Amino acid sequence: MPFLKIIFLCFVSLITDSTVALANEELLPPEQAFKISAKALSSDQLEISWDIAEGYYLYRNKMEFKSKTKQIHAVTPVFPAGDTKHDENFGDVVIYHNNLRIPVSLEAANEASSIQLLVQYQGCADRGVCYPPQKKTVDIPLPVATPVTSANPLEQ
Repeated sequence: MPFLKIIFLCFVSLITDSTVALANEELLPPEQAFKISAKALSSDQLEISWDIAEGYYLYRNKMEFKSKTKQIHAVTPVFPAGDTKHDENFGDVVIYHNNLRIPVSLEAANEASSIQLLVQYQGCADRGVCYPPQKKTVDIPLPVATPVTSANPLEQ
């Protein structure tokens, strides 16, 4: 009988340890795994940034940037070099870990005081679980462009 108690206690301990291990491996919500921020560097240049949690990554080919502001008709990102990963479903893809900063150029038809930028992205956890594509609209105030004046008083 004591032998059965020992086996039972070992079994309960094994189940408890497995449950605790699974709880410790819980996935972060996408807002915590991929913290996005944006700022204007000038009236025609933005910087979109992500703080990517440890153990997570973003796909380059799943990123899109679109202006929802009528005065701004072109948005051009410049992607930095990333890491190449072989994905069984998508082949070789470029991914980003840790911190990511993407400069984005704007082409405006008229002066705009702000931009609503639709940012689409998708990421995964290193353990093989991927999130559905994420869409965030960020409102970014733009600095007013100041006219260039000549420093030469004869030209004024």
